[in-house]
Amino acid sequence: MKYQALQDYLRGMTPGKRQVSLSFGQIEKIIGTKLPKSAFTYREWWANQKGGSRAPHWHAAGFRVEAVDLSRKIVCFARTGKAGQPPAVRRATKRTAKPRASVTMPIKAEALINAGFKNYGAWELTENGIHFKGKLPREPGVYAHVVDGDVYYIGRSLKGFRNRMGHYKKPGPTQSTSIRINGLIKAALRSGKTVETLAAFPEPTTWNTLPVDVVSGLETGLVAKVRPAWNKQGVSG
Repeated sequence: MKYQALQDYLRGMTPGKRQVSLSFGQIEKIIGTKLPKSAFTYREWWANQKGGSRAPHWHAAGFRVEAVDLSRKIVCFARTGKAGQPPAVRRATKRTAKPRASVTMPIKAEALINAGFKNYGAWELTENGIHFKGKLPREPGVYAHVVDGDVYYIGRSLKGFRNRMGHYKKPGPTQSTSIRINGLIKAALRSGKTVETLAAFPEPTTWNTLPVDVVSGLETGLVAKVRPAWNKQGVSG
């Protein structure tokens, strides 16, 4: 019962986490063995069937497979709310049918780099907490924390990139978001993951002679599109 470990992992997710995306490599680490070739080739392998050796385990944890990206080797599990049962099949009517919410898969750092972002360095654990090792420009900009190549957080630094990273390194007692992200970075590093930070510094522009805040606009648009895992309720902080 090698997929029992996956069931235990999903069952251990915090109740408030409605979705979790895992790479095939992460799943292999969880179950302690390689996935079969068919898992990499056929989307049907991840079907939410009642029987079989796999689906009953994520059903038992209260999850279903919501989306599979074979090209990127990522599967998204969504909470069903009922542990131990496969998701019920509902008949949609004209009155009750609703469009399904879009599923957001993790976006790779390359997508931001190809658009103009640059990698300015990585975070590392120290005796006193965490430290950012890299270049720290002073300009305002949009930044992204990247965990093992996936974008986990997007924010803006209106008072300067250097200043914002300093808050993450040593957050003040009232800086709740900085305290939260500081803890998430620490946890990722302690689990052996790499945490890097990308940034972009778009030039100011105008619209019909009126000033446009490109930094805030870019950050808002990216958060809405990517919905990174560390952004609380799809917004920055």
